[in-house]
Amino acid sequence: MKLQIILFFLIIVHPSCNVFGATFVVSSNKGYADQNPGNGTCTTGYSVPDNCTLRAAIEEANSNINDHDIITFDRPLQFSRYTSDLPRTGNLTIDGSSQWNTADDIPGISIAAAALFTALEIGYKTVVKGIFFGGSGNGIVVNNSESDILIGGSEPHERNIFFSGDTGIYLKQGTRNITIQYNYFGTKNGETFGADDLFIGDTAIYGWGTSDLVIEHNIIGEQQDDGIYLTQSYFITIADNYIGVSGDGSNKKIPNGDCGIYVTNSQFANINITGNKIAGNLSAQIHIEASTGINIVGNNIGSFDAPINPSLSQANGIEFSGTYLRHTTIAENAIEFNNGNGIFITSGSPSIEHNGIANNGKNGIVLQNVVDGQLAQITGNGISLNSDNGIVLDNVANMQISSNKIGLGDLGFSDDGNGSSGILLQNGSTGNIIGGVHPDDGNYIGYNYGSGIYLTGNGTSHNQVGYNTIGSSPEKLINWGYVKAGNHQHGIAVYDHADNNDIGVVADALTPNLILDSHWRGIAVINSDGNRIFDNQVGTDDATRNWGNGYSGIQVVGSSNSVKYNTVAFNGYKPTSPQAGIVVEGSSSIGNQMSKNSIFHNGATGIALVNGGNQNLQPPSLTRDGKTLAGTTCPSCTVEFFSGPDKDEGKVFEGSTQAESSGKFTWQIQGHVQGKHITTTTTTSLALSTSEFSSSVQGYTFPWPMFLPAMTGDHM
Repeated sequence: MKLQIILFFLIIVHPSCNVFGATFVVSSNKGYADQNPGNGTCTTGYSVPDNCTLRAAIEEANSNINDHDIITFDRPLQFSRYTSDLPRTGNLTIDGSSQWNTADDIPGISIAAAALFTALEIGYKTVVKGIFFGGSGNGIVVNNSESDILIGGSEPHERNIFFSGDTGIYLKQGTRNITIQYNYFGTKNGETFGADDLFIGDTAIYGWGTSDLVIEHNIIGEQQDDGIYLTQSYFITIADNYIGVSGDGSNKKIPNGDCGIYVTNSQFANINITGNKIAGNLSAQIHIEASTGINIVGNNIGSFDAPINPSLSQANGIEFSGTYLRHTTIAENAIEFNNGNGIFITSGSPSIEHNGIANNGKNGIVLQNVVDGQLAQITGNGISLNSDNGIVLDNVANMQISSNKIGLGDLGFSDDGNGSSGILLQNGSTGNIIGGVHPDDGNYIGYNYGSGIYLTGNGTSHNQVGYNTIGSSPEKLINWGYVKAGNHQHGIAVYDHADNNDIGVVADALTPNLILDSHWRGIAVINSDGNRIFDNQVGTDDATRNWGNGYSGIQVVGSSNSVKYNTVAFNGYKPTSPQAGIVVEGSSSIGNQMSKNSIFHNGATGIALVNGGNQNLQPPSLTRDGKTLAGTTCPSCTVEFFSGPDKDEGKVFEGSTQAESSGKFTWQIQGHVQGKHITTTTTTSLALSTSEFSSSVQGYTFPWPMFLPAMTGDHM
């Protein structure tokens, strides 16, 4: 009983399963009408072979619309230059598969429409398979409010081929429950151009106001405009199609003149674009405009299992524009070998997750003028070998960039740097987070030919950078350990009035960045004020990775910033110009406070004030008498005491005191300091400018450290 119910349901729901109708066999390519519609016999009144034409068969089927009839053909037939005079179909299968042209591997039944006309108008419960649609007009038009339609089929010889000069399939407003599958558009064999490298049609599939549409397993190319165009459409699946590229694995381009897929004006659309291979199209491979509820998942966009032509795609991989674009995800796609950007977004803030974005002719990801206030994610992506930057935020607010590998290859070890910076924030980008509050949020950034992270421009402010690893592989290799992955310029660069950003602070929590092996400086702040550089490890991980940055660990030029709690070590060992751990340079560099940092084993002194930096504030004088340290400095300034292995640096912060109004100060050592040298810095009370390290005095004396517990932080 259950089986009978299931079979009955299948028969009613899917017209191709209905077995109750009549079968009409077309024998003529003439345009004659049926002599007596409704009598159950396809006859025009003419003798064989003209007794049953396609027109007559449709008229006969339409006269008994309650039954699902079938139209087949007795031999290959060409229906040339039909106009819209063919009746609209309903509850009918038109099946040309039995007349397949095996020599050319194309349908043996063809219907051609003149310009401005349509080869076939279909309606409710219509199935069309095994037909070649040609001519200058439309191939198939599905009129308003029609539903339950199947175009194409998965069995051999059931595909339709659309060589239509206008639109291949035009779905008008109100159409629903339509499946378009296993068809070829703009190519006869699925592998090559239609004819002389010329565009064949206008648009392969055009949907206006359609819903519950499935487009799957088609090969779509050689259209003047878009491969698939959808507007005001909802509940759409576009899956496993080849769009702009051959379907035989050879990656031959059969490009569309505009976009591969274009979706516009579809809010809360629930459109799922999955498993497609899209490349070669002359504009974006996928363009989404003024829409929401779009999921682009698991596609190859400009990339293939074995790419053979790096210039295959001619534009951006994915573009977003217009407004809305919320509730949208771009995930698990391979976005490669596009001549433009991998992803280019000018509206909305979708989640971009776990994509491979590589070898694109411009940037990996660009967000531009996205300031709608929604915190969205760029997370878990591998972004490498793009000609410009890995990620660009251009006048963007409230994005989080986390857990990405940028320039390091899929496994995090390959030298796959992007051509410029790993991450670039510019032109007023604000409120963004690079990394996060948890160590797992951090990005791994290495090998890029610019800086690892680059913030620049007026209004690029209040961004937070934390828990990133810059210049190292994420994990150890067996028998090798970690792998150096230095960026070719700075680890982190803050330039040209990018003010009030936090490097090492996210949500007011200390979130240290690890910055190693940069060819230039670990952190460079140039003509930018109010930035907080807190708690970073610059040049060392305090364990095995003592990979200093090429020049200074931190350099500040023409700026006023706060530099606290950082570890700055092993930097500045370029053979021709050893440099200090921290450099403050220029007469306009005033008010740079350096407090409680751990600075040691750098190429030159721990702190260097150059060309009037911090007004060349002089360090304190310092003497030691037993456990009493004393000296003079500027009136009411704060003196910090450090110990360490270097005479002109300070590894361990030991404590602080404030000088008297006369400038005199004293400080008592409680217990023992940890380093063999003691030195000091001074910081002014108003401008908060900090000096270089003072001359040192003796710290511990052998053999006491062997018998003393380790001292850290503020212990004295």
